[in-house]
Amino acid sequence: MDMHLLSSLARELWVVWLLIIFAAIIFHAYRKRNKEHFADCAQIPFREDAEETTHHG
Repeated sequence: MDMHLLSSLARELWVVWLLIIFAAIIFHAYRKRNKEHFADCAQIPFREDAEETTHHG
């Protein structure tokens, strides 16, 4: 097997592999089951501010 052929084949397989991984991540992120979890995580930066205002207020 020629090195150029082998490197070309490896390059093509990496593209396919990365596209499969990307599609799996997108599928996971947009599942309805995960919506509540991601909404909760989106509020993390604001929790500390809300706790400080309730303690000082």
